Amino acid sequence: MYSITIAISFFVMPVIYHHLQYPYRDLEKIKERSHKFMIFGLIPAGVTLYLALEIALSLIVGREIVFGLAAIPFLLVYILVKKRK
Repeated sequence: MYSITIAISFFVMPVIYHHLQYPYRDLEKIKERSHKFMIFGLIPAGVTLYLALEIALSLIVGREIVFGLAAIPFLLVYILVKKRK
């Protein structure tokens, strides 16, 4: 619960920052900070998704292999992103 709450807070920060800084004096600074908030929000969101997938898989398969199985989708996405570049 804490992890997804932090992730949502980071995802909402660009909207709050937009309302505080409007009208913009430096548009590039706003874009850069908003991007950083979103990137930092991906970390706790990924942790939450991994833990939720781990819990769901533990109900289906044994606990011995659930850590590796839950990591497979994240590794595939990482590999696909690296190949894209």
